[in-house]
Amino acid sequence: MEWWRIITFKTFVASLIAVVLLLSSFIMISSEGDVNGQVTFHSPIRIMGVMEVGTNGISSGSGTSDDPFILEGVVVNSSVTDGIVIENVTQHLVIRNCVVVYGMRNYVSGIKVRNSTNITISSCQVYQTRTGINISSSGRISLWDNYVASTHTGYLLNINDSMMVNCSAEWNGYYGMRFHDSNNNQIVDSSSSNNCGVLGVASGLTMLNSSGNTIKECSFDLNYGEGVSLLYGSDDNYLSGCSMGWNVNGLYVIGSELNRVEFCSFRSNTNGISLSNATFTHIDNCKLRSNFKGVHLYRSQYNRLFGSILESNDEGVSIFSSPNNRIIGNKISNGSSYGVIIGNRVGVEERSNGNMVWENWFIGNNRGFVQARDQGDGTIWVGDNRGNLWSDLPGPDNDTDGIVDIPYVLHGGSSQDESPIAHEVGAVEEGPGEMGYSDGVDEGSKPWLVWTALIILFAAVIVFLAPMVIRRR
Repeated sequence: MEWWRIITFKTFVASLIAVVLLLSSFIMISSEGDVNGQVTFHSPIRIMGVMEVGTNGISSGSGTSDDPFILEGVVVNSSVTDGIVIENVTQHLVIRNCVVVYGMRNYVSGIKVRNSTNITISSCQVYQTRTGINISSSGRISLWDNYVASTHTGYLLNINDSMMVNCSAEWNGYYGMRFHDSNNNQIVDSSSSNNCGVLGVASGLTMLNSSGNTIKECSFDLNYGEGVSLLYGSDDNYLSGCSMGWNVNGLYVIGSELNRVEFCSFRSNTNGISLSNATFTHIDNCKLRSNFKGVHLYRSQYNRLFGSILESNDEGVSIFSSPNNRIIGNKISNGSSYGVIIGNRVGVEERSNGNMVWENWFIGNNRGFVQARDQGDGTIWVGDNRGNLWSDLPGPDNDTDGIVDIPYVLHGGSSQDESPIAHEVGAVEEGPGEMGYSDGVDEGSKPWLVWTALIILFAAVIVFLAPMVIRRR
């Protein structure tokens, strides 16, 4: 019997998917650059406290800071068990230029470190494992130039006093990077993008009960859920110079306090920044563009938005059931709805009381209608005898004191800005929050374009070949 008569359509499709996934793994490895030096195929490695040169892949070293043990250049298939496991190690160890693949079905980790210190993982690549790099109960860990893709969770980290530099996570099914109970770490020049939510809502970087961490010059784009999440007891973290675009929430903070966000950009998210039960969050000198909501506050208090640019968002700032927040010195422009909305949720005990909104520039919001709506209680629209600049109320200023002689009446109730800032018509292009820095979006780096092309090609092959297979059945 001819071979094509015994191949079912499902068998054909399954085989084709397997071939594409296999090829894609090699494509990803080659796209991230060759592993430096010679590689050796090795069985899963276990190092439990004691290391010796010539065992468990250790090629050299004595375990000191000046002469660490070296494990390098191995390719490990983790289809049955964890690829590389390090436990109870305190001597200095460098794991570099290693590749671990295939362990998704058996809930294994590519590289697993537990109860250890002084470990460096550098220029390693992990694909298609349940967890890429899994580190728990450890400190003084260094992660440099690693790449993890096509896992459930790229990096699962419970670490302290450690550093992650130039690491990447892409196309993971849930978390790109997840820190829990992790304090005083630095994440620098790293990215977590295209985490696609195959297994649920995905996020670029999540911190749970993790405090005192610094996140600088990182990008978190095109994730199915949050770019960055600071969850429940993640306090006193610092984000600077990061970009978050095309996520559900660029930054989501819940149940946390004293976090600082500076010089970050948020573009084309559902919410640029979303705060829920968050307090004392400082958002300074940021740029929020083309989000549905630039900044959204719910049941959050004592937060600050200062010196930022909010441009072409549907809503600039929305404050609901959130008291005592400050919106000061921002430029809020070209929103299709209100620049600021303040209100209360029915059935929620907290009220939007005592919020302060002054010295902001409201330009061209709400399609030429009134640019703000206030249904809160006791909102303060004037500070130090100056209110806000409203592009639709340039004057009159007959006494030339810089204050418009009539109030700016807001929608939603009886609130009004009693001291609008006078200005010349058309002279409001520059304003508070103009910092002159880029969005931080790298238009030259679009790995998702490669994957989109691959998916389209895969679909085209199925559409082209499927009818022939069906006819020959």
